Amino acid sequence: MSLPSQPKHSPPTVDEIRSEFIDQIEQSGKRSIHETSSSSLDKPVATKVAGGIVDVPNLLKLHGPEFVIALYDQVLGRTPDEAGLRHHLGLLANGADKSDLVRSLRGTSEGEQFGSMMIGLWPRNRLARLYALPFIGRPARIMVSLLGVSRLKSDVQMLHDFIVVLQRQSQELRQDLEGLRRGYDNQLGEIQDRLRSVQKRVTDSVSRGQLVVVTRRVEAFESAQTEQIEALRSELAAEAWADPLLLLADRQDEADRRLGTLGVAFDEARMLRDAITTIAQAFSTVAEHEGWSETGAGLVARAAEALQLQDDRIRNAERLAAEAHDDMRDQSRRLSLLLETVRRRAEPFDAGQHAIVEDEQDHLLDSLYVEFEARFRGSRDLIKQRQRVHLDVMVTAGAGAEGRPIIDVGAGRGEWLELLRDEGLQASGIDLNRTMVASCKALGLDCIMGDAVAELALLEAGSIGAVTGFHLIEHLPFRTMVSLLDEAHRVLAPSGVILFETPNPANLQVGSRFFYLDPTHRNPLPGEMVAMIAEARGFDRVRIVPLHPMPQTFSSMDKQLGRQLDALLHGPQDYALIAYKA
Repeated sequence: MSLPSQPKHSPPTVDEIRSEFIDQIEQSGKRSIHETSSSSLDKPVATKVAGGIVDVPNLLKLHGPEFVIALYDQVLGRTPDEAGLRHHLGLLANGADKSDLVRSLRGTSEGEQFGSMMIGLWPRNRLARLYALPFIGRPARIMVSLLGVSRLKSDVQMLHDFIVVLQRQSQELRQDLEGLRRGYDNQLGEIQDRLRSVQKRVTDSVSRGQLVVVTRRVEAFESAQTEQIEALRSELAAEAWADPLLLLADRQDEADRRLGTLGVAFDEARMLRDAITTIAQAFSTVAEHEGWSETGAGLVARAAEALQLQDDRIRNAERLAAEAHDDMRDQSRRLSLLLETVRRRAEPFDAGQHAIVEDEQDHLLDSLYVEFEARFRGSRDLIKQRQRVHLDVMVTAGAGAEGRPIIDVGAGRGEWLELLRDEGLQASGIDLNRTMVASCKALGLDCIMGDAVAELALLEAGSIGAVTGFHLIEHLPFRTMVSLLDEAHRVLAPSGVILFETPNPANLQVGSRFFYLDPTHRNPLPGEMVAMIAEARGFDRVRIVPLHPMPQTFSSMDKQLGRQLDALLHGPQDYALIAYKA
């Protein structure tokens, strides 16, 4: 802000005194005048005036290293040495006044020898000596005092203007806050209406919507089981020993059906309980912050009642599921004993009868393996999240498009098939586990029961966009794995891709322990070996992609040793073989 205009007979300003003082020095001839370089005049920094005269106010505008370098140049006529630069920067960092640094450097023997004239820097001792001079000491003291009053007046005016600005901004802020408050009240009313609507929908879904979903899934499950039972009956109806076997099979399938129904109901109840919990927490939060005394309390109470109802239903479902598990295990043991007795009977079987009995024995452990997957593999959401990284590989290869479907061998619980379906990609699955195939069908997924190599052999050459398999090849004998790669290469269209994910034995915890949690695993498969086999069977652009590393935990003082130990014990738990048909 500019200073107010001075009266006609007011004391001279500092700039006028400085200009007059410089003119007197130049006229006195005490120092020769040298031309100041045009480049330095163009820069808005402190410059060394002709004749070693330094404009100190401009010098004091600089900061840090720039100030120290300019200080040495103006006062000593040279650049600072390293020690001097560090020393003065340290003083500045500790709060030293830059004017004192100018005085101190000018007072050194080198500064006295260079002889710079300080303009705008009034040493305390020289100002005192000026005050002591006769005739001019008193006027000088009065002039300095008047300058202080003028600057104080200017500062007061600036402070007043600043306060006015703050008052105006404060008023605007109050208006903005009031607008936000009104908007918040409107949004809060909308939230209350939406929460009441959600509460009604949750209540209705318990009696209608969720029941429809469960009924449809149960019907699909029962349809698959009925087809299997009828096929077995037609094969064994002529045998004298078939009646007790089929009776136990019926009881086995009934137990399996009950367990599947309870599992679906249990999952739906869990989802509904989570939804009600979220709503109850939202009610509680709003009630706490808004102070609802009646409406909020009533809504929270109703949500709590619905939550308690779901808890009761979940506990009942858990009890029924436990009973169904026990019944299924008992029927499995009895059916296994009966099949073993039939297999060892005195009268010889023909080839077809042997195949039927062996096939039924193979499926006795299907439900047990489903329980194993649920406990050790991870939730469906976790598996889908991990598999999502492979979608780009499918899309880039054109797999899943019209005429280039994806075949997932060993489809299991169908997480990958469901993920592909949600992305709009054409895919179907194959699995040997009867229970898992039924679960996939209950989810509306295209999945058949069969041997992967045999089913691929039925497909036309060059008709498939991708063949995938998650945690499958470690279950196969070596010859079968090679046959799977050969059939996959045959059915793939040009530029088609294979993707097989398997445990990574390079992680010692996986290779020595976790791998053997699955009793159907044969042996770990090093990535280098699998890649070499794929190349040998004609695949192109073969690569191994490490997946799912464990958290790094070693904090050794030896960083290199810590990294090596983490690589061995906490490295990627799985890897994916990705290869293309040329």
